Amino acid sequence: MSELPQEICWLISYRINLLGQHLTANQTLEIRIDAESSTAVEGVHYRLPNGPNATLAAN
Repeated sequence: MSELPQEICWLISYRINLLGQHLTANQTLEIRIDAESSTAVEGVHYRLPNGPNATLAAN
């Protein structure tokens, strides 16, 4: 039986839908991990390739 690799990488994407008027400018969203409700460690269990910010494009 073969061994599992030491690292298993997953990419999880989320779609964000907003209701209301169209945006006239890009919006910056801050992504935060609640350390009190998670045992995941940044750099060990996950990483945010673009840092803590994501951009929601204007329509």
